[in-house]
Amino acid sequence: MKKILLVIVEGETDMISLEGVFENIFSNSTVEFEIIRGDLQLIAGSDKNIVQGIRNMVESFMKLYYLQKENILRIVHIIDTDGAFIPAEKVERGSQGHVKYLSNRILAPNPEQIVRRNASKTEFVKTLVKTEDIEGIPYGIYYFSRNLEHVLHNRDDIVQNRTKCRLAYDFSDRYSRDPEGFLTFIRNESVAVNQGYIGSWAFIFSRCNSLKRYSNLHVVFEDMS
Repeated sequence: MKKILLVIVEGETDMISLEGVFENIFSNSTVEFEIIRGDLQLIAGSDKNIVQGIRNMVESFMKLYYLQKENILRIVHIIDTDGAFIPAEKVERGSQGHVKYLSNRILAPNPEQIVRRNASKTEFVKTLVKTEDIEGIPYGIYYFSRNLEHVLHNRDDIVQNRTKCRLAYDFSDRYSRDPEGFLTFIRNESVAVNQGYIGSWAFIFSRCNSLKRYSNLHVVFEDMS
């Protein structure tokens, strides 16, 4: 029985975009995607314990498929930064009725709410960056900044769901059977933060980098090569 590479993602378009690529590159494993359909707040739950929340997810997954932790090779957790790591003073009141993400600030109708969201997400992520395993299963967390569409498609606007799905299928069609092309793309200096796992997180936590177009997803393929 092949060991399972468990990939945790926020939404369905993450899975559509990446499933074929992961299956091709990690053909010696069985790749399974677990979709949160939400952000880290949803995983953490009412007790605000992010590690326990992920542990609960993994235990539910294993119970559903009658697995033991020895059956799982690694947990790869992919998130959007949503610009959450910027200084609080970079969240400003905007005149529009929705949140607008710029390269150096966030404009929002309720800045205080975004600041609270950012602080909570930052705390969760810093905890997860220091988490090396979940119940003995190797764990790593990786990011798209500011989100999947920003990194994979260079879209810095608010992308509607129908367009998100179209872009995801287009990306899958292009790279699912071209793993070398995907690796060239995700390692390109236009998006890749080439500072190792911990260094890539230190970089994205700095200044307004979590609003800019960066990713450390390439580290997954280097660490597991």
